[in-house]
Amino acid sequence: MPNLNDALHTVDLGHLKIIARSWDVDLTTSEPKAALSELVKEMLSESRLRRLVNTLRESEQAAVRALTEAHGRLPWSLFVRRFGDIREMGPGRRDREQPYLAPASITEALWYRGLVARGFFDTTRGPEEHAYLGDDLLRLLVEARILDREGTARGSASALPLGRPARPPEYASVRAASDHVLDEATTWLSASRAGVPLATEPKLAALLKSAGLLGRGARDLKAVQAFLQRPRADALKWLIDRWREAAGFDELRMLPGLSFEGNWRSPTLQTRARLLGLVDEVPVGEWWNLPSFIQGLRETAPDFQRPAGDFDSWFIRRSSDSAYLRGIASWDEVEGSLVRYFIIDVLHWLGCLDIASPTTEASVTAFRRLEFGLPPSQPENGRLRIASNGRITAEKSLPRVARYHLGRFCTWLTPAQDRYQFRIDAASLTKARSQGLKAQQVLKVLSKYADGGVPPPIQRAISRWELEGAEVRVETQMVLRFRDPRLLERLRNSHLRRYLGELLGPTAIGIKAGAKDKVLAALAELGLLAEDITADVVAAIQAPPKSAVESTRTARPAKKTARWI
Repeated sequence: MPNLNDALHTVDLGHLKIIARSWDVDLTTSEPKAALSELVKEMLSESRLRRLVNTLRESEQAAVRALTEAHGRLPWSLFVRRFGDIREMGPGRRDREQPYLAPASITEALWYRGLVARGFFDTTRGPEEHAYLGDDLLRLLVEARILDREGTARGSASALPLGRPARPPEYASVRAASDHVLDEATTWLSASRAGVPLATEPKLAALLKSAGLLGRGARDLKAVQAFLQRPRADALKWLIDRWREAAGFDELRMLPGLSFEGNWRSPTLQTRARLLGLVDEVPVGEWWNLPSFIQGLRETAPDFQRPAGDFDSWFIRRSSDSAYLRGIASWDEVEGSLVRYFIIDVLHWLGCLDIASPTTEASVTAFRRLEFGLPPSQPENGRLRIASNGRITAEKSLPRVARYHLGRFCTWLTPAQDRYQFRIDAASLTKARSQGLKAQQVLKVLSKYADGGVPPPIQRAISRWELEGAEVRVETQMVLRFRDPRLLERLRNSHLRRYLGELLGPTAIGIKAGAKDKVLAALAELGLLAEDITADVVAAIQAPPKSAVESTRTARPAKKTARWI
C-alpha cells in the first residue's frame, strides 16, 4: 500500500499548507517537494499524531478507526456512504470558499487533515477506488495504540468480530449441528440411481452436482462408492471442501421469496469466502447474536457481494408482489437475507454451526462455532431385519453404502422415526435388473447386513425372480358381468370380441383399456342395456371420506364392474 508521501504527492502547495495548519506545523519552504517532505516527517511524529487525533470529534475518530480496522483501506463508495462525500473543487474555488473551515462531511474534514487519501487498488473484481491511510501512518497508529478502544489495540491481523455475544435468553432453544446431510445425500444418490422421484431440493442437488456425484458415467459411480465408503467425519469434511470450491452452488439464487432476471452473475466464490472469513472471527464455542452480526456487516461492508458497490444493476424481484429490489434500501431483503440463509440454511445444514432461538417456534437469533469444527459422528454399525413377507426394516445407523444399494432393488416405504423401511417385490427387482443388478448381488447385500440372515422364502423368491421374472400380477381392470351365461357367449361371438379381455368365469369377462364407452354403445345396439357403476366407484374412491365409517365403505370397491340388466 502507498505510504504517506505517495498519498500526498499529487496535491498542490495550497493543499499542503491547509494540512500543515491543521497539524500545527509551520512550513519553512514554498517549494512543493521540500514542503511535502517536511510535512510528512512531522505527521509521522507519534506525539504530533496523538495530539491531532485527540482534537478529532468522536465521529471523525470512528472513521479513522474504521480504516485502521480494515487494514488501512475501504472501498470509496462504502466509505463515503458511511462518512459522507467531499465536494469536488479546484484550488481557486477551494481558496475562496475555504471548505476546510466548515467541512460538509466527516470525509471532507479528514481529507483536509491529510488523514484520508483516495486511490485505485487491484481487487479480485478488478481495479476499484478506495479510501486509504498511508502505510507508514497506519503502522504508527497501530504500533502506538493511538486509536485503542477499551484497551484493545486495533488494526492488528485479527479484527473484532461483527456484532456482539448473544444473551442467554437468545439461545434458550438449541438446534445442535449434525452430519445428517450425509444421510440426505445417500437418499438422493440412491433415488437418482433407482429412478425414484423425490421432491426437488435445489440446495442438495447443487451440492451433489458440484461434488461430481450426480453423473451417470462409470467415473461418477466410482466417486459415489468412494464417498459412501468414507468414514462419516471424512465424508462430511470432503463434502464441505467441495462446497467451498463450488462456483455452481449459488446461495444468493437459492433465497426463498426472490426471483432473479437477466444474465448477471454474483461473485459466488468471493462472497462465500468473505462471509466465511467473517464467521471465523467469531470466538469458537461462544454463542453470538445473529441480528447484530448482520447489522454489523451492513454498517462496515454493505457491498460485500456487489462489484464496485453497485446496488442497481442486478434485477431481483420480491416474489410476493414482483417489486424490484434495488439500491441500498433493499439491503435487508437481499444481503441481509443472504447472510441469514448462509448461516442457518447452509452452514448449519452442513454441520458447521449450532443455531438457537428464544423458543422452539421463534426465529433463529444466535449461532455458535463448533469447538472441533465438525459435529460428532456416530458409528455406522446398524443392521437390518427382513421379514418373510419381504418387508425390510433398517436401523438409521446402517452403513450408507448398504442403504444406497437397498434403495436400488427395493420399493421405498415411509420411514419410521428411527428406522428406514423397504419392501422386496417384483417391480423393484425388475428395476434393479435394468441397472445391471443380479440376484446374487441382491442376496449378498442382504446377507451381509441382515440380523438372522435372509429368510428362506425370500431367498427362493429372489432366485425364482431371476429365472422366471414376475409370476404373479396384481392389476385393476374393468369387468362385464352377465346374469345369463348365454348372453356372454353371444357377445364373444360378435364384432365386439376385439374389445374384450380375459374370460373370468361363465358370467364375467374383462374389457380392454379405453374400450368401455364403445362396448356400452354396441351393447345398446344389440338391445342390451348395461348398468355402469364404475363412475360411482371412481367418485367414491377420489372423494375425501367424511368419517371413519365412510372411509371403510368407500375403500371396499376394488373392481370396476359394468352389469347387464
